[in-house]
Amino acid sequence: FKAGDVVTWDESVAFPGEVFSPDLRTKIVFVKSRPELATLAQRTKEKRARWSIVAGGGPDQVLEQAGARRAGVVGGGQLWLFEWPKN
Repeated sequence: FKAGDVVTWDESVAFPGEVFSPDLRTKIVFVKSRPELATLAQRTKEKRARWSIVAGGGPDQVLEQAGARRAGVVGGGQLWLFEWPKN
């Protein structure tokens, strides 16, 4: 992650410890995905996210359909890291 990058997470993630850097150069922002999972991508874009971490089984599909790219897995393989196109 680069300085100033916004990283979002939702209720499907207990705590995104993997995205915190020792120098706090990233901005970690919680974005609700419940009760309206369909609006998760819009709320994430409103936060100008560069990265998102969500679980599989719904939130991941919403972000992928909205144009985010699967960049890898985190949390022991249980969570997906997504990269958003640069704004």
